[in-house]
Amino acid sequence: MGKVTVDQIRQRLEGIEQRRRHYELKSEQPGRLSRHEVWRHAYLARPYLVGAPDDRAADRLCNIFMNVMELGKEGKIVPVPMSETDEYMQVFTHMLEEYGSRNGGMPPGELIGRARAPILKYFEHGTPIGFTMFQGYEAPSTPILVKYGKRQFLEPMLRAGDLRLANAGLYSDMGFLDAVRDDETSRTFFIPTYKERLAGETHLDFQGHRVEFNDDDIVLPLVFDDYYLFSLCESIHYRMPTDFDADAAIVIRDPIRFKQRLISTFLVRFTDWVPMEGRVTYYDPYRDYSKFSVPEMAKHFGYAYQKEVRVAFRPRRKPSTPLEPLFLSIGPMTDYAEMVSV
Repeated sequence: MGKVTVDQIRQRLEGIEQRRRHYELKSEQPGRLSRHEVWRHAYLARPYLVGAPDDRAADRLCNIFMNVMELGKEGKIVPVPMSETDEYMQVFTHMLEEYGSRNGGMPPGELIGRARAPILKYFEHGTPIGFTMFQGYEAPSTPILVKYGKRQFLEPMLRAGDLRLANAGLYSDMGFLDAVRDDETSRTFFIPTYKERLAGETHLDFQGHRVEFNDDDIVLPLVFDDYYLFSLCESIHYRMPTDFDADAAIVIRDPIRFKQRLISTFLVRFTDWVPMEGRVTYYDPYRDYSKFSVPEMAKHFGYAYQKEVRVAFRPRRKPSTPLEPLFLSIGPMTDYAEMVSV
């Protein structure tokens, strides 16, 4: 990983300071600043990525790009409506400003290609499978949950309630697809140190520990014990079948009933575990240091477009043996769920 020298930080900050003054002067003129200019100035006033290595900045841009675009109802890629969220357009604008200080303009062409590659994958075989799967299907107007997967595994789940509960540590397996693979037993944060580096500092004292950062920002991992989780989506998303290599989905019309059955069945076998359920909180590792309090229910914001809902179980004490996937039977689901497939 390439580091960022103090000279590089100083050079980048010269351009950042010029652009910051430009927007502050403009804000005093009639018409004020447009929305994207307000976002640009917010970053220039606190350029939290200026000391980040190039590969980390590149990864961040790719993660953001996954969240500013969506596969719409017509089977085409469209921007995520600003009425839904402008969070990722804000940080995308921050990235443009940061690359303006690094390259004097837009991100490198090869990086743009890398960021677009997962989006183009939806059209690899023509019409996206998610669009084909749900074409003509009318979703319930009431709250639902959706489980995507292979029909051969979903049929027993629908018919008898047979499902597989994975332990979180399993998701770091390199054999998983990119959209599935994640380190579910740690959460990593980055703390900018460009001001300290400019002052000649190479470390700081944090909670009684000396943390060396040298020519990088502080990398702060939060590691916790393994646990069990079952993941679903809170609504129909046309991207998910491609992401999860799925040819079917179970649409659950009674989410409360499903979650109650899953939790009660698990607790009959494992009475000394803590159940958790709800929407996943997506955090920005450079900006959201206190956005969540339950790490099992949080994920890196690169996965935010998946809009995951999960049921998770945390052991009250560290298990004596490593966790392995387990199988539960929560009873037939046919009276409150249905299958959709290609």
